[in-house]
Amino acid sequence: MKPRIPATMGTQHPDSASRRVPIQEEPDEAVQMLDPDGLGIEEIMIDFEGKLTPWHQPWRTAVALKRIGVSPGEDVFITPRLPSAEQESVGRQLMGILAVLDAIGNGKELQETPLIHEVVIPMAESGVALWKVRERVAALLELLHSEGPTGLVAEDLYVIPLVESVPQLVVLDQIIEEYVQCNRDAGFDLDTLRVMIARSDPALRYGMVAATLSNKVGLSACYRASERLDIDVAPIWGAGSLPFRGHLTPDNMDNIVRDFRGLHTITIQSALRYDHPADRLKELVSKARRELPTDDHLAYSDEEVKEILMIIGVFARSYVRTLERLAGSIAAISDLAPRQRDRLTRDSLAGYGRSMHDPSELNRILGEEVSEVAAAPPSAQVNLPRVITFCAATYSMGLPPEFIGTGRALRAIEDAMGDAVLDRLLNVYYPSLKDDLAQAHKFMHLDTAKPLLDSASQREVETDVQVCHDLFDLNSIPGCAPSEYYVSLLETAEPLLRRAANGKGLEERQAHLAQELIQAMGVSRGSLG
Repeated sequence: MKPRIPATMGTQHPDSASRRVPIQEEPDEAVQMLDPDGLGIEEIMIDFEGKLTPWHQPWRTAVALKRIGVSPGEDVFITPRLPSAEQESVGRQLMGILAVLDAIGNGKELQETPLIHEVVIPMAESGVALWKVRERVAALLELLHSEGPTGLVAEDLYVIPLVESVPQLVVLDQIIEEYVQCNRDAGFDLDTLRVMIARSDPALRYGMVAATLSNKVGLSACYRASERLDIDVAPIWGAGSLPFRGHLTPDNMDNIVRDFRGLHTITIQSALRYDHPADRLKELVSKARRELPTDDHLAYSDEEVKEILMIIGVFARSYVRTLERLAGSIAAISDLAPRQRDRLTRDSLAGYGRSMHDPSELNRILGEEVSEVAAAPPSAQVNLPRVITFCAATYSMGLPPEFIGTGRALRAIEDAMGDAVLDRLLNVYYPSLKDDLAQAHKFMHLDTAKPLLDSASQREVETDVQVCHDLFDLNSIPGCAPSEYYVSLLETAEPLLRRAANGKGLEERQAHLAQELIQAMGVSRGSLG
């Protein structure tokens, strides 16, 4: 296993508003972020998932690092994210594995230490599925060995599960246990397992509060599994800059360290690197190195988990009821957002968006006490955009998605579960909720959002915002209102976005203007989405 676990992982997310990075520039980008004299980030996740990344990029990145005297696998780490065999294809995942094995094999000419130690497997839903990835690695190695000795064994390449769904996050200890048992049954005893907890996709499907709470339950579950299995579990948190995607910014780092005790690694995504001041980012990277992981970690009791799951159910229900009516309009607007990386589009053969939730899936986890969560399934099967363009669309409407369903759920918690539960939610389970909403409120302007909403959604969103105002007194917070400049961008974009949301095509110059306005708003926010 690797001698140390990095505190920071740079990624290739397309969330920067101010800079587009084509795939040809990504190896040089990796060197810039991993250079100890530059940003000082310790790890790069080269992304093959839903993306047009060349298969030789891990090798090119390793060679470029060696040129500046940095040894990958020792000084810094290259950790590719492979395609999902279920969502893309087994063939694309196999090509990703071959790219990794090829880089490791070629790396023997550069250094003794393997260039790559681990790969991230997205959308991990079971330990058995993760074990299949290891079996594919072994099968490809057998094929390579038939052509000549490679000196490689399957046990040298570790798997990092990336768990991206609320129902899976809240039973993460079971997924870990199943995967560890598969390894032990095959005679391979893990002593350390890194696990990546996704923040963005759970929010896309179930809303910000449900995502945050499920992340915390998942983090607690990691340590529950660690104690039960007698292995070290090292969680990675995949968060972005906007509150909906985790609020991982220099100004909010103290909240992150406090609220997510036990994290070993945080992701440093593109918006954080390009849309925020470099000196503040370096401060964040240094703070992560000093303070992650903390001496203690989140550890919820069974009763606390049960209560948190009930709360998740209430928030998920409120969010989804509004989202299923707005999804089509949001998806249409999201198609106008600038493409800042060479990702596959949501409607391409190998690309994929994100489907609407399956109510029964979450209900199986929550149990009968919150069975109303599994009300009628979505009336239409909508292929949601990826979460970054989803956020770009909703923010550009003047409706930060952090508020969707939140106010109504807070009121429902108070009415149905009592003041004590509401108090624990706001002061124990999610003490930074006010800070997250206050940051999102800087970009709220319902006057431009309303023409883009149906009447029922208008009423629901107005209730959400009013309850949040009443509970947190957001208007009294300095700087919590949108700037005149931002409002002018919203008002200019509104007729174009309304036309797109209504299914009316935009002329080329109109689409170009809409894209420029969406991008300008992203620059102002410090993140496209």
